[in-house]
Amino acid sequence: MNLPITVTYPIFGSFDKDRLELSILSAKSQNLPVQIIVSEENTEPTFEQKAQELGVKYIYEEPNIENGFYSPSRVRNRALAFVDTEFVYLNDSDILFLNNNFFENIFTKVNREENLLFNKPPMKRVLLEDFDTFNKWVRTKGIEQALHDLHFPNPFVGITNQRKVTLVVTTNKRGYTVTADVDDYIRATKTSELEGKDPVTFFHTLHYGGIAARTQHILDVGGYCLDFRGWGYQDRDLQHKLAEKFTLVDFPNELRFEVLHLDHPKGYFSPERRKLNKELFFKRKTMDVDVIITDDLTRYKEFI
Repeated sequence: MNLPITVTYPIFGSFDKDRLELSILSAKSQNLPVQIIVSEENTEPTFEQKAQELGVKYIYEEPNIENGFYSPSRVRNRALAFVDTEFVYLNDSDILFLNNNFFENIFTKVNREENLLFNKPPMKRVLLEDFDTFNKWVRTKGIEQALHDLHFPNPFVGITNQRKVTLVVTTNKRGYTVTADVDDYIRATKTSELEGKDPVTFFHTLHYGGIAARTQHILDVGGYCLDFRGWGYQDRDLQHKLAEKFTLVDFPNELRFEVLHLDHPKGYFSPERRKLNKELFFKRKTMDVDVIITDDLTRYKEFI
């Protein structure tokens, strides 16, 4: 099987180059050959040399900042404009693939039905305190051996030594399972210290931004809406449009579809900006989907 697949990576601002490199190495270790596009929006091209070393396509643009916030959609749409394969996987720069047959498994399913797309693969995470050791493992052992050597003390985390990891497991307002460190959970539920900061406190067990699709389907809905800023909801908005026009389903909750999030500090999170993004998303959701798609298609033309 040899499906033409491109994996896109959007990066901007203070992203971590090490995590992106590990994600690319993970994608390149897949049993299917893939093209990789890194789209960067920043004050200078910080990943260009490394992209050349890794043999991946690299696109750079100066930042488009509004009220101190980058556009998470512009950098993603710019990557989409350079995709020339039939299939695309929309990824983030801190996500690895636990199974070398991940792309073959999911795109075999996508290929069977013309209008079928998948989002939200099941996700484990490498804890922040384990990242440096895991990063060193990759440099010395290679990505496949480093992934193999991780310990999984529970269904949610990967660590670099054998120890007990206690988490609070609960569900969010959308009915999805999330986890939290015990101390953070107490601070979030018993005090007002973390009020409005759920994304900082609770960790998803699905990768909300992961989408496997035919490229044309993403383009048919105008890609990502350009009105979102900072972090959050631009992926949900795209998924809403896709679900209205095609058959969008969650990844099967199976080991072969699991991805791995590399935990990182979340100092960039702004509750105020997230609130504005949330309001925009739900406003657009009440509108005629064809109207918002027409507008997004018109604005997407600048990337062609």
